[in-house]
Amino acid sequence: PVEASVRAKCSPCVSSPCQNQGVCQVNETELYTCTCKSGFTGKHCETPVDACVSNPCTNAGLCISDEQTRGFSCACAFGFHGTFCEVNVDDCEDHGCESDATCVDGVGNYTCVCPPNYTGLFCEELEDVCSPGRNPCQHQSTCVSTLTGTRCVCIPGWVGPNCSIDYNECVDHRCQNGAQCVDHLDGYSCVCPQGFSGEFCEALPPPSLCQLSTCQNGAPCVQEAGVAVCECLPGFEGDRCQKLVSVNFVDRDSYVQLQDVKNWPQANITLQ
Repeated sequence: PVEASVRAKCSPCVSSPCQNQGVCQVNETELYTCTCKSGFTGKHCETPVDACVSNPCTNAGLCISDEQTRGFSCACAFGFHGTFCEVNVDDCEDHGCESDATCVDGVGNYTCVCPPNYTGLFCEELEDVCSPGRNPCQHQSTCVSTLTGTRCVCIPGWVGPNCSIDYNECVDHRCQNGAQCVDHLDGYSCVCPQGFSGEFCEALPPPSLCQLSTCQNGAPCVQEAGVAVCECLPGFEGDRCQKLVSVNFVDRDSYVQLQDVKNWPQANITLQ
């Protein structure tokens, strides 16, 4: 048989130069190379590798090397778990949020996002939404706190959710006779046409002196110095133009019919 030293010169791997179960492979350039198992390095796989060199633990986890297994383990920071501390613990699984608040998971903690009108670490307190600086009601309206928010009780003249809209009372006004309606904060007023009066301009203007006069025989009436004067047509006179004083005939068939002459105290008739 061929001696081992001779075979070693012909095949370098015969002497098993690779340690720690490394695999020897013949290489024309370097005679042989060792393919090391996990946890070892070096030309002959003689050097143990520190498994923590690559910092495999995440989220501030502490890497601990195991020399026997040439492996490692991670001591996770609070709030994380998993082989590499890659999993964030869901702290909302046992949260204490109240009032239907939303739980937001953090790192080793959680936060409660409160619904409207609630406050506190766990949203356990009902806010005073009517307090100064938060009261949404305007124009001296009354703020009422409810489970869903606020309700504003408006004073007369204002409407809207926050009592911010000036209500136009002229929409349902009672002004009469063509009067103009003027809106105010708490009501309205009527601007009457000339001659009309009353709260709603319902009072008709008083009759004029000429409307009360009794001018006769087609006499027009004029008002002078607060007195009704009848302007008599030709042939008439009197304060009411009731007296016929002259007449002109246009032909031979013209005549004047005098009524109840016998009862006149005095009648002078002149024919020309």
